[in-house]
Amino acid sequence: MAKKTKLTAKEEQIENQIAQGEWRFAKLSHKELAAVLKESKDSRINLRLSPTVLEFYKREAERVRIPYQTLINQVLERFAMNAEINSLESINKRLDSIESLLKNR
Repeated sequence: MAKKTKLTAKEEQIENQIAQGEWRFAKLSHKELAAVLKESKDSRINLRLSPTVLEFYKREAERVRIPYQTLINQVLERFAMNAEINSLESINKRLDSIESLLKNR
C-alpha cells in the first residue's frame, strides 16, 4: 500500500474544487486530443510524482474522461495563471501606493 502524501493547503483546495465540480475539463476524443497536441508547442518533460498524487490524477482523469497528463497540465496551467494574476494585483497595489504618495507630496 502506498504511503499517503501530505498535500499542501493549495493542493487540498484544488482537490476539493475538482471534487465539487468547479473545474471544467475539455472533453475531446483521443483523435481530437492528438491533433491538438500535435499542433501545440508544449514542452515534454519528465516529472516525478508520488504514487498517491499520480493515482489521484488518474482517477480524476478517468472520471472526467480525459488523459491524466492533460488533467495535470490543466491544473498546473490554472495554478500558474492564478499566480500571475495575484502577482499583477500585487504590482498594481504597490503602484497605487506609490502614486498616492507622490500625489500627497
